[in-house]
Amino acid sequence: MRITLDVTGSLFGRISMEVAYTAFYANFHLPHTVHMEIYGCHIIQEEYPLFKTKPFVIAELGPTMMREDIFIIGKTNLTITGVQSGNLSVYLYYPDKNEFLMDHRKKSVRLNRNWSSTTNEHRGAEYVLGGTLEWHRGQQELILYATGQATMEFDTEDCIKGSEYVMNPEKYTYKLENEWLS
Repeated sequence: MRITLDVTGSLFGRISMEVAYTAFYANFHLPHTVHMEIYGCHIIQEEYPLFKTKPFVIAELGPTMMREDIFIIGKTNLTITGVQSGNLSVYLYYPDKNEFLMDHRKKSVRLNRNWSSTTNEHRGAEYVLGGTLEWHRGQQELILYATGQATMEFDTEDCIKGSEYVMNPEKYTYKLENEWLS
């Protein structure tokens, strides 16, 4: 079953994308609404004192997984509206490898793109995404500031317990030869 989860503002802090593989295309102008496809989202449903928000309770996952951390092993569509500004840093990988591309000084090659707000509007909530970027392939940090809603859409059949992922990450980690990202 496909569901849509509201992850606006501080709720986004309960999503971890450290091992995620993201399809995001860095256009010259940042659109008002950003859509991305992500593989490898970890949703924290448990109660932790560090979080100032209530935990997610995804009832559609059923009683056995409703209070567990969840790892989505399929495609997640992330949509953020009201995007005001952002920054993208990518440490490039060698083609077809997950090894960093080095310059003549043996430093990692990094690309940066900054989209400044052209209005005087409030920058909004901060959304930070890490993991691997599809193109240019590399280790990314994408930060977006948005005043609108953020949602994740995914299939509940692609959800496993976070502990299952931790026990066997090779089985569930995105492989470069997979071509499910469009």
